[in-house]
Amino acid sequence: MARSTTPPTGAPEPGTRLSVTIERAAALGRGVAHVNGLTLLVARGVPGERIVAEVERTFPGYALARVVGVERAAPERVEPPCPHFAQCGGCDWQHVAYPSQLAFKRAVFEEQLARIGRLAPPADWELIAAESPLAYRDRLEFVPVPLHDRYAPGFHGAQGAAPVAIAHCRLAPERYTRLAAAVLDGLLAQGALPPPAQAVAAPLPLHRIAVQGTLREDGQSALAVLLHARPTRETDASNLRRRFLQAGHAMLPALRARFAELDALALCLPSGPGKRGRGAAGLEVLHGPPWLFKRVGSRTYRAPHDGFFQVHPGLAHRLCGDVVDAVRDALADGAHPSREAAVFDLYGGAGLYALPLAAAGDRRGLRVVCVDSDRAAVRAGEETARDSGLARCAFQAGNLERPGVFEALCGRWGAPAAVILDPPRRGLPAGLIDSLRSARPPLLVYVSCDGGTFARDAARLAPDYALCSLRGYDLFPQTHHLEVVGVFRPIRNQDNA
Repeated sequence: MARSTTPPTGAPEPGTRLSVTIERAAALGRGVAHVNGLTLLVARGVPGERIVAEVERTFPGYALARVVGVERAAPERVEPPCPHFAQCGGCDWQHVAYPSQLAFKRAVFEEQLARIGRLAPPADWELIAAESPLAYRDRLEFVPVPLHDRYAPGFHGAQGAAPVAIAHCRLAPERYTRLAAAVLDGLLAQGALPPPAQAVAAPLPLHRIAVQGTLREDGQSALAVLLHARPTRETDASNLRRRFLQAGHAMLPALRARFAELDALALCLPSGPGKRGRGAAGLEVLHGPPWLFKRVGSRTYRAPHDGFFQVHPGLAHRLCGDVVDAVRDALADGAHPSREAAVFDLYGGAGLYALPLAAAGDRRGLRVVCVDSDRAAVRAGEETARDSGLARCAFQAGNLERPGVFEALCGRWGAPAAVILDPPRRGLPAGLIDSLRSARPPLLVYVSCDGGTFARDAARLAPDYALCSLRGYDLFPQTHHLEVVGVFRPIRNQDNA
C-alpha cells in the first residue's frame, strides 16, 4: 500500500495517506487523530487503533479523511453484518461492537455539551439501548440506482460517493428492500422510468422511494410505498403525474399478488412552481387509505403518507412514555398554577406526545395544544384525538420559525404550564428561545435528535433555565445519531426541581 512515510509539512493534499492513531470518537461518526498540528476527522475509524487514513478534503486547521487500512485494530472493531457497509453511506458504525457504539455516543454527546453548551450533564444520565441493533426501522428511503438492465434500490454512498445498490438493508426487515426492488421493476416495465442506459445522461423522474410500516383496519401489520417524483427537462409535472398514476395502477395487481402485505401506494410530486421548478408537495393515494396508521405501545396514530413519524417503534414507545411522565409528574408536583393551564407540544406532528398526555391528564382537566407547520399531520392528529374521545387535545397549524407565533399561542390558550419541544435537526430558532425565556414556563421538555444543536440551545436557555435531568435513546443503532430528552426548570425553581 503506497503512502507517505512522513507527514507533509503543510496541509496535506487530497489523496495523501498517513499512518495515525484514532484518539477519540467525534460527531458524525468520525474519529479524531492529529498529525503535525493538524486535526484529522476520519470516517470509519475506531478510537484506540492505528490506521492508514487517506485525506479527502482540507480546511484551515483540519482535514477530512477515511480509513483505507488498519495497522492495529481496536478490540471494539468487528466484522460489519452488512456486505454493503464499506460503500454505503447509510451507517457509520457497523464495524463497531454495539456496546461500544453506545459508549462512543455518550462520549461524543458529553463533549458537545461541554464544548458548545458549556454545560455538564447530570451525573446519573442514562442512555437507553435498543433491544436489537438491527432490523429495527419501519421506514426506509431508497434512491433508484441503474444496474445493467434494471433499477435497484440504493442509498447514497459513503462520504458523498455515488449511490450504491442494496440487496438488503439490515436496518429493516428484508421485505422492505424486496418490495422497493419490485416497485422499481414495475415502473420500468410500465414506462415510467427511462431505460437504465439513459439514466446517466439526465436526472431521473423518480427522486426516491419510501417503504414504511402501517396497520390495516384489523390491526395487522402492513407496508406502504410512497413514490417521490420530480419534473425533468423532458417531462413537466402534469405529464409526470399522469405517467406515474398510469404506471402505478397498471402494476398494482402484480405487486399485491406478490406482496400480500402491501396496503398502500401513493405518489408525491411538486404541485406548483417554485425555486428551480420545485414547489409545495402534492400527494395522491393510488391505493389504500388516506392515512397511514402507526402503533406506538398500545396507541394507534394516524400519520400522513409523506409526514414525519419516528422510525423505531419499539424504542419510540419508551421515549414517548418518558416524555409524558416527565410532564405529568411535574404537574402533579404543583408546577402549574391552574387546572386550566395548557401544555404546549411544539413541533408536535401527529401528536406522538400530545395524545397520550391528553389521555393521562383528562381526569385532571388538563388541556394539551399540539402545534406543527405540517397541516396534514395536524389533520391526522385531530382525527385521532376525535376518535379517541380526547376533547381537550387541540391541534393547531403554525410555523414556529416565524416571530410572534408563540406569543399568539399564549394569547389564545394562556401561559403554558409546560412546553414540549421536538424541533427538527437544526434545533430551535433564536426567536422562539427568546420567547420562552421571556414567558418562563415552569417546565421545558426538549427532545432533540442532534447533540450539537441541543447543546447550543441549552446554552441559550442557560441564563434562565437549568438542565435538571437528561436521558438518551439509541433510536438509530449503527449510525452516529442519538435522541436525547432534557428537562429544564427555571433557575429560580432549581432548588425545588
